Amino acid sequence: MAEIEEGTKTKKEPMFRAYIKVFAVIALVLLVGLGCAAHFAKKLPREVVHSASMVIAQPQAKVWNTLRNPETYPNWQKGMRDVRPQAQDSEGITDWIQTWDHNTEHATLLSRAIPDTLKVRMVANRNVSYSDWTWALEPVPPDSTRVTLIARTTLQAPMLRIWQHFVPMPQQDLAPLLQALANVR
Repeated sequence: MAEIEEGTKTKKEPMFRAYIKVFAVIALVLLVGLGCAAHFAKKLPREVVHSASMVIAQPQAKVWNTLRNPETYPNWQKGMRDVRPQAQDSEGITDWIQTWDHNTEHATLLSRAIPDTLKVRMVANRNVSYSDWTWALEPVPPDSTRVTLIARTTLQAPMLRIWQHFVPMPQQDLAPLLQALANVR
């Protein structure tokens, strides 16, 4: 009986060692891959800036009122489902939660220069990224407005920087957003 047990043990030991070796190789490959990704991420910029400009056939006051009323955003911003005001002052909402198809953002009005400039900070994904959006309005006679949008996104998480490098973020193409704003009546 002892010989069979020993024979069984000797057959199981090489198989167990093979599993350990395979596991060690997989772990080593993952560690090297993560190390390379971390090194690559450090070389990528933390901040990404995108901008777009468009002349909209609406008076500056109308465009300003649309931008200053976050509760209307779901009506013209594709993919936004809901806006829940969190705070306001005498001039309107200053803090809100906006829910998109893919995530939820906390938005805060940073500054406003009536009726020229509106700056909003949006924090998403548990603070791994945030965007400062500056809307600049310039009257164009007779009744149009040049709208310039600058989106400055800061990516805190290194893996998010790698992802952004290979997969375009929605902020990279701001023209459809400006077109949607132009279609607001």
